[in-house]
Amino acid sequence: MSEKGRKWAQAALSVLLVYHLFAIVLAPNSQTYLGYQAARWVEPYVNFFELVSSWNFFAPEPGPPPVFVEWEVLDRAGKRIDHDRMPDERDPFLLRERQNRRIAAARFMVYNEVRAERMMVSFLCGRDPRAFSVKLWRAVDTIPGLKEVRDGKRRIGDEEGRQRKWISHTFCDNRA
Repeated sequence: MSEKGRKWAQAALSVLLVYHLFAIVLAPNSQTYLGYQAARWVEPYVNFFELVSSWNFFAPEPGPPPVFVEWEVLDRAGKRIDHDRMPDERDPFLLRERQNRRIAAARFMVYNEVRAERMMVSFLCGRDPRAFSVKLWRAVDTIPGLKEVRDGKRRIGDEEGRQRKWISHTFCDNRA
């Protein structure tokens, strides 16, 4: 590599390092004035690398995830072809890391309806050639109180405390 190319690489690496440090310092302070002003440039980077300041503890048997995206795939006649949710209620993988990524992706989608629609519709339409449209919902399970669980009235992951919110009904591209 030439001396000029080496200097450009060092400068680019320095800019990246300064930007990364700025994002790391700003992420836990995103509710400040500076955080609001810089959110447009910092938030996508911080979210992509999961550098947000939320706590993510995963116990060996944490139970079903409390936030997920539900979907229903319909054919041209409006008949349901498939329905499910993301992430799966039970961990289908040998290593927990893959399920943790799906939980993070669902949380990433659930809080922005446009993002959920863009990520899920094309994926679901591509899975089945009969797919004509996709319905999406955001679902959040409330965590039952300790007394309710102790008394056997509720359990973690039950549907009693589930809050569902409509996201969209979107037609698959090139099929409408």
